Amino acid sequence: MGARIRIGSGTSTNVLHTPWLPTESQPCITSSHPSLTNCKVNQLMKIDQREWDHDIISDLFNPREAQIILGIPLSNQAVEDVWYWCKEAVGFYSVKSAYRHIQESKGHWATDEGSNFWKKFWKIKVPPKVLHFAWRALTDCLATRVQLRIKHVPVEATCVFCNDVPETTYHLFIECPFSVSCWNRSAVSLSPSNCTSFFDWFVANWSRHGGDYIAEILMVSWSIWKARNNLIWNNRASSAADVVSTAHQTLGQWLSAQSLRFEPIHLNSNCNSSCDSWTKPAEGMTKINVDGATFDATNSFGTGFIARDSNGAVILAFSTYSNGFSNAPFAEIISIKEALSWIKDSNLTNVVIETDCLTAVQALQSQIDMPSMFGIVVKDCKVLLSSLFNVTVSHVKRSANKAAHCLARGSCYWSDSSFSESTLPSTLKSIVIADLN
Repeated sequence: MGARIRIGSGTSTNVLHTPWLPTESQPCITSSHPSLTNCKVNQLMKIDQREWDHDIISDLFNPREAQIILGIPLSNQAVEDVWYWCKEAVGFYSVKSAYRHIQESKGHWATDEGSNFWKKFWKIKVPPKVLHFAWRALTDCLATRVQLRIKHVPVEATCVFCNDVPETTYHLFIECPFSVSCWNRSAVSLSPSNCTSFFDWFVANWSRHGGDYIAEILMVSWSIWKARNNLIWNNRASSAADVVSTAHQTLGQWLSAQSLRFEPIHLNSNCNSSCDSWTKPAEGMTKINVDGATFDATNSFGTGFIARDSNGAVILAFSTYSNGFSNAPFAEIISIKEALSWIKDSNLTNVVIETDCLTAVQALQSQIDMPSMFGIVVKDCKVLLSSLFNVTVSHVKRSANKAAHCLARGSCYWSDSSFSESTLPSTLKSIVIADLN
């Protein structure tokens, strides 16, 4: 589904029947040739080199697959072939990306009228376990007694609190006298309603209220469910006051922990610019703005970088265009690698590279070894950075990166083209002039 093999040495990956092509569809080779039987991926490379053999690949594969293979980056830094999750740039599996992929494959993600509801829902500021509980309650997937009987589980159908009415999700949280007592002690007002499901009741409240009120609904509902389970499994009864107190304490502790929470990757203060427009580098420094662009219609991507001195004069503008792969973070990190390679070839020092891709900057600062193709290029960039003197990579707003964006978007017309200040295309020249004003 989303698992792929990132090619390192290629010695452990079979060419056939293995998902090593970095594409959304058909990640396995479909080309047929007798030479591909029992062939390893490293046999498609030049002998003792991390470089694809263009002649062999052109002979053995159909044009589509040849183009994809030649676009796969090979690095001396990556020794092993490793599995990675292609739905995340860094290559690590996440439930969020898997869920999105499943919804997209069903055609629900973009067209489902409720998609905006769920996008907002998952951003409500309550503990993740409460959101997960609420999702099950809203989709009527909680293991209430009625639901268990539907699944042919031999249990009593009546509510565990009132022992009078069948325990549906709506009854348990809205109609049961015990739950009503809990709501009366909370900040939520149970006004008369024509709703017949917990989902409809929640949506009706969300349309009238927001913020803390909705958080209160979710926390008290979760605490009612917790009290219900405690009564069933531990034979411990809770009062309405206990339920509301537990809800408030749990939310308060979680919010307090969030305020002290450290993100896994921090940007240094000198690596993040708040400027809305491009600024000249300091005297004696060179500034290189980079950007990447994807072209989904042609399954391709482009990169661009523009180097300027402390007076704002253009030293060089360069763009590349590659077929066979369309992935935004990958295009962004490739643009950074192109700039670093040019800096090294030009023996430059005292350079600041600016990109509007925060993911790329965070990845370069991280010590995590990422298994994806994006991770391979990150590793190459780190090696290049370690060999350069006083070269940094900073994040800027997109509005301060317009020239590089123009180069990347125009790469399909200016593929592998370099420009000096006197030969800049008119669209790019107008942006460079505007950056100086």
